[in-house]
Amino acid sequence: MFTVAVAKFIRGQLVNNPQLADATPEEIDQITVQQTPQYIAMLESQGMIVPNEATDEYTVDFSIAERAAKLNGNDIPLPL
Repeated sequence: MFTVAVAKFIRGQLVNNPQLADATPEEIDQITVQQTPQYIAMLESQGMIVPNEATDEYTVDFSIAERAAKLNGNDIPLPL
């Protein structure tokens, strides 16, 4: 389901990109298929999502308490 959501997000970005105004729907679909795994890999490498290989799903653990934020166990600086 996450992969589908990312693909829809990417497709929306591509459709609204003026540089691709002349692209056919098939070309947009092809670019979407190419970019979706790369986008997910980027989110993984940045620690934004954590893959669960057993279920082929992703998790996000976010908390904020006492002026401190954590995303997947990593501290997130807050402008205080």
